[in-house]
Parts: sequence; C-alpha cells; structure tokens
Amino acid sequence: MAITTTYTLNTSAGKNTGNLPYCRSVRVDAATTGIASAEVVELFKIPQGAQVIAFFSNVVTIEDSASTVLVGDGVDPNRYLNLTDMAVAGSTAGIAANLGYVYTADDTIDATFSAAAADTLVVDFTVVYVMNENAD
Repeated sequence: MAITTTYTLNTSAGKNTGNLPYCRSVRVDAATTGIASAEVVELFKIPQGAQVIAFFSNVVTIEDSASTVLVGDGVDPNRYLNLTDMAVAGSTAGIAANLGYVYTADDTIDATFSAAAADTLVVDFTVVYVMNENAD
C-alpha cells in the first residue's frame, strides 16, 4: 500500500477536527409577543453541510386554544414535527425518519403555527446538528 499522506510530529496537518456537534435552542413566547394565525416563525439558521441528528420541542406553558405546529424548512415544512399539539405540556422528539438530513445549502428551520392565533403558549425548540470540520 502506498503512503499518500505524511504527518510530521508537532506540525498541523490542517483543520482535521472531525464532526463537531452544535446545539441550538430558542424559546417562542406567544404570551409576550403573540403569534398570528398561520404565522411562520424562523427558529434557526442552518449552514450548508449541517447534518441534523436531533430535534425537540418542549411545551412549557400550553396554548389555551386549539393550536398545532409544523416544524421544517424551505424544502419540507414538516420535516421535524408534523401537526404537534401545543395544548399539551411536555416534550416531543423530531420525526426519526428525517433525522440525519444533510443540508446542501444554507437554510432555516421554521415553525408554522395553525390557523388559530396563539397568546398563552411558551415552547422551547432545540436542534442538534453536526458539521464536518475537516480541512478540504
């Protein structure tokens, strides 16, 4: 087998740090800001190359009227959550089949709220993704 790369002790071979995890969280507080009927809320900016490995929502304070949310991106508006009830307290994990998705361009993860306006809801959203930080 031929040696294709030679590393010299105590010198940098580049940025080869592997896949680094990033965890981002945001709180949507409709009790303070209000959420209009069918409003789309940008939750996270996601860079090209990011591979989403986990997504969660945690309803801290329930919405006092019927309210659901879809969470996804510009390609698939319900990639991570599909019609998740915001009138039930507790955590919901993202759709397992869509975890591992790799973004081929910069995008955002967005929450699309149902036709009913929200005025009491407090919900935390969390995304965990990895970025390959190896040098090209």
